[in-house]
Amino acid sequence: MPRKRQPPKYELRRADALRMRARRMTYQQIADKHYNGDRSNAYKDIQKALKDLQREPAEDVLKQELESIDELERVFLAKALKGDRDAFDRVMKAKERRAKYLGLDAPKDVNLNTGGDIIAVFDPSLDNSGRTEPEAEVDTSQL
Repeated sequence: MPRKRQPPKYELRRADALRMRARRMTYQQIADKHYNGDRSNAYKDIQKALKDLQREPAEDVLKQELESIDELERVFLAKALKGDRDAFDRVMKAKERRAKYLGLDAPKDVNLNTGGDIIAVFDPSLDNSGRTEPEAEVDTSQL
């Protein structure tokens, strides 16, 4: 997914801040030059820039992998449609892999609240405190 690009002046500032940091200049020195002396903003901006630098190669690899999967699917799809079971399996594996890369099989939120009553069963033989009565009222009509 393409990122929103910053205006050129901010990109130039960030690039210079990265160069300064690579030359072992302190965050305060960078902040004094580019961030009105705010060391916190200098640090945050440099960290974001470093993350962006790491993300770009990962995005390129993902794009290449998806293109490779598309090509494999194209090669085997015609055979699969003619009844070749091995080709069909390869097409399905390609689809599964694409779904994993794109996060299409991510778990969905599941609501486990059924709206029903909770039924508690009290077994005095399991209670080692000497009490034989439950501490709360229990509806035993459904037991």
